[in-house]
Amino acid sequence: MAYRLHPRAEDDIYDIMIHIGGDNPAAALKWQAELYETFAMLGDFPGTGVLRTTLKRKLRLFPKGGIT
Repeated sequence: MAYRLHPRAEDDIYDIMIHIGGDNPAAALKWQAELYETFAMLGDFPGTGVLRTTLKRKLRLFPKGGIT
């Protein structure tokens, strides 16, 4: 299954890339690649993640680590 990003999400990703890239362009590219790999995986397996119905019905969280 494919995934779609809201234009605001794409804008946020771009802004974060600019912020990270200001200090470390390689880290920005690595972060972006890992993010889009995660999107693709979640598109293929939408039931992945921890179900958090106490926050919102059908909400699943899929935490990712920080930049190293």
